[in-house]
Amino acid sequence: YDVIIFKHCFPVSKISDDDNNPDINSKLKTLANYKLQYDALREKLHQFPHTKFIVWTGPALTESQTTIEEAKRASHFYNWVREVWDIPNDNIELFDFRAIETEGGLFLRQDFAINKDDPHPNIKASKIAAELLAKKIIEVLEGTNR
Repeated sequence: YDVIIFKHCFPVSKISDDDNNPDINSKLKTLANYKLQYDALREKLHQFPHTKFIVWTGPALTESQTTIEEAKRASHFYNWVREVWDIPNDNIELFDFRAIETEGGLFLRQDFAINKDDPHPNIKASKIAAELLAKKIIEVLEGTNR
């Protein structure tokens, strides 16, 4: 395959307090564990330099489905993925889904959610994301994404 796409489901944004015991194999959803796991993922993906990978940024939750602390940790992780983890000019591209659905906020925009208690994107958000994802795939395939 020329392009492989990875997508998270929204539970990735339920990030717990760090337990001061980072462990790549832990099932605890902490910032430290996520960072170790993402670093290992990047290292593995770099072993396939002729394959392009598109990694979706983690989706946000609705305000009623998370706490402010979890939302801040999810935002911190999202920013770390974009600003630190993502290396320019490698074989990994980000599809910035979180930016689409939050427009810079901590939560999924209410008008983009199925409803306040369901953080799945609705038709409006899905149409926007689908168009941008198709564009991203074409850019990656044509090498015009950077």
